[in-house]
Amino acid sequence: MFLYDTKIGFFCTEFRMMRSFLVLFCLFLFGQVLATDYGTVVFSELMVDPEPPVGLPAVEYVEICNRSDSAVSLAGWTFLYGEKPYALPSCKLTAGEYLVLCAKTSVTAFPVGTSVLGMTSFPSLLNSGKLMALVSPTNDLVCCLDYSDSWYGSGFKANGGWSLECRDLSNFSGAASNWTACTDASGGSPGRVNSASAENPSLEAPFCTRLYVPAPNTVEIHFSGFMQGSSLKNSLSYAVSTSTTLVLSASPGFPDTRVVTLKLSDTLVSEATYELTLSGLYNLSDFPLPDTTLLLGLPEKPLPGSLQLNEIMFNPLPGGCDYVEFVNVGTKCVDLSQVWLTNRSAGGVLNAGKRLSEIPLPCMPGSYWLLSESPDSVCAAGPFPSTPNALKISGFPSLSDDAGNVSLVTTSAEVLDEMVYTEKMHFALITNPEGVALEKIRPSAPTSVASNWISANSASHYGTPGFQNSQYREVTMTGVKGFYTRQAWMTPNNDGRDDRISIQCELPEACAGNLTVFDLQGRLVRKLVNNEVFAYEGNYWWDGIRDDGTLAPYGRYILFAEAFTPTGQVIRNRLVLTILF
Repeated sequence: MFLYDTKIGFFCTEFRMMRSFLVLFCLFLFGQVLATDYGTVVFSELMVDPEPPVGLPAVEYVEICNRSDSAVSLAGWTFLYGEKPYALPSCKLTAGEYLVLCAKTSVTAFPVGTSVLGMTSFPSLLNSGKLMALVSPTNDLVCCLDYSDSWYGSGFKANGGWSLECRDLSNFSGAASNWTACTDASGGSPGRVNSASAENPSLEAPFCTRLYVPAPNTVEIHFSGFMQGSSLKNSLSYAVSTSTTLVLSASPGFPDTRVVTLKLSDTLVSEATYELTLSGLYNLSDFPLPDTTLLLGLPEKPLPGSLQLNEIMFNPLPGGCDYVEFVNVGTKCVDLSQVWLTNRSAGGVLNAGKRLSEIPLPCMPGSYWLLSESPDSVCAAGPFPSTPNALKISGFPSLSDDAGNVSLVTTSAEVLDEMVYTEKMHFALITNPEGVALEKIRPSAPTSVASNWISANSASHYGTPGFQNSQYREVTMTGVKGFYTRQAWMTPNNDGRDDRISIQCELPEACAGNLTVFDLQGRLVRKLVNNEVFAYEGNYWWDGIRDDGTLAPYGRYILFAEAFTPTGQVIRNRLVLTILF
């Protein structure tokens, strides 16, 4: 029996090889190209929600385009939608031709002259969030896309009847910036050049978005966009800080090349910190990933108090999102797949909550993490110094605008940390706390003590999601310097030297106040800060520009600084500032 099965397997392999040879031979005879290079054929248009119809038949379709200079045979090709393959019928796609893929029963619904390829089996297209790909007979990935209904850029058009169009077919980034809603009066442009067609080259370098450790000898790296599989496969592109640990293999995801899985020669050791260096990696637009060093460790079960809530936005501006930030204040790498975000009901019972990760996700000591239903919207309020550790939490727990609570718990319902908040915890002189985050003064301070929380300062855009808090203070200052400057003169000639004056502040607590520049005659020159919240320690600048946008003439000026504490204490300083030429 064993010998018989072996022979069957041998003959099947031989048959597949012979079939591939015949396909190649026939294509050669008929002058067609067997596309194997990525981007030879691309997705150019998607109609995922055709109802209510605008001017086209109510038919779901996917349009592809042959970007090459030669005809391409689709014989043996596969259209992947999610994890399910759909065979494409034999068809020749001429150079530059647009072709509509749809169900066989819908072919006659399209206008005469439209190039349509009816498929016996065609998937029902989701409105958002599905990976699709084209795969050649030799199992080469030719095109891949992960679309979203947010790409429409129009809530009205996202409701149905309008297609999504690719702007630039030479842009392989698969990014939202290269797709938009159709502007054609019919709602789509099946079988012809897109209404949104324009030059839109990809200019963004890739970066790492997440690192998982699914097993002690396995590391999974996620990237911001689709990467070149050939570069991901090179084990020499990865180096682990311990010289004895090698990367035995690197396996890119298929068809999703935004993921690569590394197998290590050794298992990770508990409570050890490793550095994983990446180099020589490229995305599909030939942009290199900057040499990157990632910290990782063996994820362990979190202990109560190891993760501390550190910032919360419960009353965002219109169009904004609630968010929660926490910090690993312990000494161990914590497994975030064992952590849940939740809150308590009116009766004090923990609600269902949301798991932070489905697979082991290492949270290194000292790292800050942002949790939100839309981290991109939160970060848009920046700018921030870099991309934070951020997790998208679908079904983010509801946070009331005036008072509520939030908890971090383990899978076994152990409370890691929790907070009861109220808008009264905001800085007393803030009249409207909308869009202002509450920050903890020090991550390790008790979360339950209201005095350990204060409003984020104005210089930080009233929040620092994923980063050290703007109101961070490790120790209590024994003295108060108020406002001062180490160099009170400038030469604002744009030569890069002494072009502005730095004004520092050191205050006993959070304050609101003003920084105003006057000339020697007492006339207003510039309002640098107007009734904003100061940090305990901050830095402000004057570049010699007046409120009307012109450069102040050389001479001396008076900076009047004042700050008010919630208890009524007033701190005032007058500084002489000089413009030299």
